[in-house]
Amino acid sequence: MTRKWNIVFEGPTPGVAENFEIEFVDAKDVLGNYLGFKTTVFNELLGMINVNENYYSELTLKNITSPEKENFSDKPIVALLALDKNKLKFGLLLLITEEDTVIIGLWPSSFAQAIKEDENVLLGTLTALLRDPENWERVDVIMPAVMLYGE
Repeated sequence: MTRKWNIVFEGPTPGVAENFEIEFVDAKDVLGNYLGFKTTVFNELLGMINVNENYYSELTLKNITSPEKENFSDKPIVALLALDKNKLKFGLLLLITEEDTVIIGLWPSSFAQAIKEDENVLLGTLTALLRDPENWERVDVIMPAVMLYGE
């Protein structure tokens, strides 16, 4: 059975009916372990928001539940959702630390399966997000408000 991270995003106006959920496949199930990269790379991605009209930042990450059903909502976790020019969806769930950014989830399951078959798909996606902004119709970096405002 595939382990999943359950993420609840707050809708445009507060209210339960407006919320929506996405389940990310646990990256450890796909890659055999969690994979990380330097947080400077994540910061570079954040910088893309300021210079590309198709890159957005949102504070609508409401609830984060681990595959073990633990509440991770107070952790520095970011959902990166992207739609490319061919209407293909890509999603990464990232745990951000001072030194490293760790990929803990993948979405949708077809993206996770493509990475399981060829890990270079993940590197190619990350590279395209950073180096080929015109390839993307929309890129959203979604984080909990706690990351900006504290508890």
